[in-house]
Formats: sequence, structure tokens, C-alpha cells
Amino acid sequence: MSIIATLGEFILGVLLIIDYRIKEAGIGAGILTLGFGLSMAIFLGIRTPFDYPAFVLSGLDHFEWSIDNYVRKRSL
Repeated sequence: MSIIATLGEFILGVLLIIDYRIKEAGIGAGILTLGFGLSMAIFLGIRTPFDYPAFVLSGLDHFEWSIDNYVRKRSL
């Protein structure tokens, strides 16, 4: 299972870096981060994901300082 999670992190990270299918890669990364946070909460206690930044950006639908947001504002 850890190999699958590591491959998912690697693939989603590369997709985000090369700007390929950003929305889908971002959703996948958010789901993966949410899964990590929930696993930490279940197996290590509810306080653990808040001690580590597991839930910081997993619930956002957009990020104000992203390149996509800058390009969108610039094209308007």
C-alpha cells in the first residue's frame, strides 16, 4: 500500500509541476492528502493530523496565489 501511495504522490506531483491536467491532478492530490489525514486520525489519534499539516490545503477548491489563477485574471 505504501508503494501505491508513493507512486501516487510522485505522479500527481509531476503532473502539477508540468501543468498537465491541473484540475484533475489537484483533486487527486487533495484526495490523497485527505486520505493521509484521515488515516492519521484513525490510527494515531485525532490530534495527530493537526500537529502535522495534513489538512491545510486539502479542502480548497482554488488557491488564490496559483499560476492558473494569475493567468485567468490576466486574460480577463
